[in-house]
Amino acid sequence: MPHGVDAVLVVDSEVVSALAELGHVDHPLQRTNPARSKIISVSNPVSEKVTVWSDDTVWRLIDAHPDPLRCLPLVGATCGQWEGELYALAEDDVDSEAQLIYVRRQIKALGKTWVFARPKNNAERVVPMSNLTTESIRVHMAKYRLSEATLPWEKPTGELRTYRLLFTHPDSGQHLRPKTLDHN
Repeated sequence: MPHGVDAVLVVDSEVVSALAELGHVDHPLQRTNPARSKIISVSNPVSEKVTVWSDDTVWRLIDAHPDPLRCLPLVGATCGQWEGELYALAEDDVDSEAQLIYVRRQIKALGKTWVFARPKNNAERVVPMSNLTTESIRVHMAKYRLSEATLPWEKPTGELRTYRLLFTHPDSGQHLRPKTLDHN
C-alpha cells in the first residue's frame, strides 16, 4: 500500500480517471466538465425547523414502553445516543459514581447478520448523565437481569465479543435490533 505522496498520487489518478469517465458517459465525443454532467445531481439543502418535544410528550413516550424498557427512551432523551448505540449500552459503559456513559459501540445489521461496531461516524465519546438518568439506570440494573449478547465485531466474520447489555427484548432476552423491537 502506498504511503505519503505516492498515496496521494494514486488517489488523485483514480479521482481524475473517474471524473473523466463521467464526462464521456454524458458526451462521448466532447470533453466537458464532469461536475456539470447531467448524471450528477446536486441536492439543495432542506432547512427544516426542529420541533422540541414537550416534557409531557417525552414522559408519554417513556410510559408507553413496557416496564423492562422504560429506562431506554429516558437515556436516549437525556444522553442523546443513536438507536443502535442505546441497544449496545452495556454494564461496563455506565459509571454511576462519575455520572458518565461511555459510548463505545452500536448494534447494526450487515446484510442479515447483526454485529457490534464502533459508534456512528466512529465517534466514541463520554456523555454526562443527570441525577434522574443515573438513578433510573441504577434502579433498572437492580430490577432487571442484564443479558449477555455475543456478536461479531465490525463484520460478520469478525471476532466474537460479549457484553452484558442494559436493554434486551423483554420476552426473549435477545439484543434489540434497531428499527424494531421484534426479536424474529
